[in-house]
Amino acid sequence: MQCVSLGNARCCNSPGTPESADIVFLVDSSDSLEDSSFGSLKDFIAETIDNLPVGPNQYRIALAQYSDDLHREFQLDTYNAKNLMLNHVKKNFVFRGGSVRTGNALRKVHEIYFKRPASATGRNQILVVVTSASSDDDVEESAKILQSSGVKIIAVGTKEAPYDELALMATPLFYYKIPKIEELPVFSQHMPQIIEGINLDVNSAMQTTMFEVTDRREEKQLEAPEPADIVLLIASSSELGNDSFPYIKDFISKMIYGLPVGPNQYRIALAQYSDDVHSEFQLDTYEAKILMLNHIKEKFAFRGGPLKTGSALRWVHETYFKEKTIDRDQILLVMSSTPSVNEIEEPAQILQHDGVKVIAVGIEKASIDELSLMATQPYSYYFSRAWKLPMFSQNVSKILDTIQTDITDADEKQLEGKKYNKVRSLYLWERL
Repeated sequence: MQCVSLGNARCCNSPGTPESADIVFLVDSSDSLEDSSFGSLKDFIAETIDNLPVGPNQYRIALAQYSDDLHREFQLDTYNAKNLMLNHVKKNFVFRGGSVRTGNALRKVHEIYFKRPASATGRNQILVVVTSASSDDDVEESAKILQSSGVKIIAVGTKEAPYDELALMATPLFYYKIPKIEELPVFSQHMPQIIEGINLDVNSAMQTTMFEVTDRREEKQLEAPEPADIVLLIASSSELGNDSFPYIKDFISKMIYGLPVGPNQYRIALAQYSDDVHSEFQLDTYEAKILMLNHIKEKFAFRGGPLKTGSALRWVHETYFKEKTIDRDQILLVMSSTPSVNEIEEPAQILQHDGVKVIAVGIEKASIDELSLMATQPYSYYFSRAWKLPMFSQNVSKILDTIQTDITDADEKQLEGKKYNKVRSLYLWERL
């Protein structure tokens, strides 16, 4: 059995899943990147390659850069040894400059590396595109040609790379935006996991495969989660700003994409809040995951306003959790971006007392005290920057499993007691 690590969980596929793949790194070297920033990009490529299993029966790797045109650095069969690739990146991989013609580069990559489809080569075909700005030519047609040929695409954007262009190029949900290029080398530690995930089709497999979960308890394997109603309550305050909202949409989309959704599994509702609450969809609005994702893409828009978290918690309790369900857990994931302008302790106590399990996620200027106060302990998380959120989405399955099953004696007493006991415990998710 082969397992892909997803945070503290691993997604296990059945034997026989192919490990071998041809991977092409296509790297922006345009004027928008600048020579001074190229060192960070080289470090990202070198560290990613250094952490991959390279060999004829594992990953074969090619590298190309592009601006006005495509420039081949080395082919899939140029180097079998990893140290030779790293030496090339260090000594021969230099900044070239020019315009950003991503569409042209994608077309050339297809012609040079992926003309024969994966079905004919017997190896998966993976393209990792790194871009820093909006393309000067059209990328849609070239991306579709690659995708229709079976090429799996990971899109990594930095600096001014537009979110919609990354999403257009990528295999669904395998796109990432790292605004500061100097943070790309740190992001490289996640690339082996991302590449293995797309190689093993983890996103589609997650609906049917087992999760091997390791935590304080014994290791165990779960075939399916306990049924639960999950409400996502998302901050949309003015201080957060419209620029950060795409990362929130990305986080929610990737999280939902990786969850088992259905009447007998997870039912999901979505609402956003600022000075009041706006319901996006109810628990029974969509049974199909694709309809939820389409709603988020087309209709889930930034609203703005002061952040009244206390009022939003009351609304969630009245709307979804006033009646205790016997056969389904009740879970609230609340995301905050600034301290609440109204009191949250009493509505948080009501939710906890009624048995609602709360995951609290904070970004940017969120109050750590408020996160700890709202959360079923220790399920509170903080991110200093919104762009770090999408990487966290892969951990939500593990969190949902443990928050449903890992109920200690202290938790039971807390739910039965008359007063919510404040426990200061926070997961600082700052590994990116």
